[in-house]
Amino acid sequence: VYDVASKCLIFRPDLVLEPGVLGSLFQMAVSTIVLKERGSVMAVNAFLSQLMQLSFAKRQPIWAAAQPAVMDCLNAHGKSLVGNVLLALAETCPAHLLRSLGSCLHHLRNLSGSIFDGWLIEIMKSADFRAYLAKCNPAFKAEDVDYFIHVVLRQPPLERSAFEAIVADYAGVCRGELNGDCLHAHKKAGGRPMRQLFM
Repeated sequence: VYDVASKCLIFRPDLVLEPGVLGSLFQMAVSTIVLKERGSVMAVNAFLSQLMQLSFAKRQPIWAAAQPAVMDCLNAHGKSLVGNVLLALAETCPAHLLRSLGSCLHHLRNLSGSIFDGWLIEIMKSADFRAYLAKCNPAFKAEDVDYFIHVVLRQPPLERSAFEAIVADYAGVCRGELNGDCLHAHKKAGGRPMRQLFM
């Protein structure tokens, strides 16, 4: 479904941007993004990234006209999407798709702006989510989460590559593959991993 929908966004966007169709696709995507099925996650991630990138650019009149419908989807399902992407990064997303999922979050922040910031803060500072992160990796400290939030929401916004990098490191900490110090390094380096400063 999402492979076809992604092609339609390029060649026949009118078929996808009809509010009823777009709403159904967006709602299903929120549920699908947390699956462990590689093909499904890849297809949904590609669709969402493309949708938000094209919506943000508004290079064609049809995309400018579709803004209300796209924003309605974000208002209805955006917070759930952010929460499920964070869960997928922490646990279910295949490792080779982590940066792609980070790119999706980057496009979402570009499109929704300060609304995204509010969603991220509310989710990541909630007691339930912090308990979930502690369950994933008991060494993931509250201050590490705060560092992650700070860097992701910094102004001016991170470039996409830097955003993808810290999101991938967040996933690594959640999965016990990295320690929280790597997130602090991003903040000290202005959103870039310290090792990249010397490359």
